[in-house]
Amino acid sequence: MRIDAFCLSVCDVTNDCVPMFVLRHQEEILEGLDKVCSLLPSPMDGKCKAFVDEYVPAIITLLRQEVDAAQVCSLLGLCSSQKPVTLG
Repeated sequence: MRIDAFCLSVCDVTNDCVPMFVLRHQEEILEGLDKVCSLLPSPMDGKCKAFVDEYVPAIITLLRQEVDAAQVCSLLGLCSSQKPVTLG
């Protein structure tokens, strides 16, 4: 899966529901994502964990700064067609 496709689908959801949730539940989000990553087969579990560790804190920070959720992935350079990242 390419990150840009993943990111765009995440950004579609985040526009509506994530910003308020993030403000209140950062630790639960990180713990939940770690659990999801641990369910994946190796080596995807490690790549998932690395992605969560590297990008989720920045995503949360941007949402807390009231950056529009639709812009978060682009600001992090994840949804650009010039910089596709492949998982797996």
